[in-house]
Amino acid sequence: MQKKFLILLTIVAGAFITGSPAKAQDESDKFTAGATNGRQWLSWDMPSKIIFLRGICEGAVLVALKLPDDKCKAAAQTFAENLLVRGFRTSEIAKQVDEFYSDSANLRIPVISSYKIMLSLR
Repeated sequence: MQKKFLILLTIVAGAFITGSPAKAQDESDKFTAGATNGRQWLSWDMPSKIIFLRGICEGAVLVALKLPDDKCKAAAQTFAENLLVRGFRTSEIAKQVDEFYSDSANLRIPVISSYKIMLSLR
């Protein structure tokens, strides 16, 4: 049950963060399955990247705060805390994501997935 909840929470947090991307012809390569990908990421300046990454964590916390059940809230809070990379500045994390996207084979991977991959390597 808790595993299913965490998967659902990941999907909901991703939806909060990515929103509803514009589908203009010149923008279509910047999204993969509706999620912001590496092409979009590389078009942003560093402050935009930092805001995006902080939004991932803060979106998860927001979802956790809105859950009605205390047990679910506790699980969501733990999930949100696991999204943080303690001891690193957000700008350092953004540079790691930049490095991930320096390989052109990774450009179609959504940013939320690249962040998840980076977290698994810590």
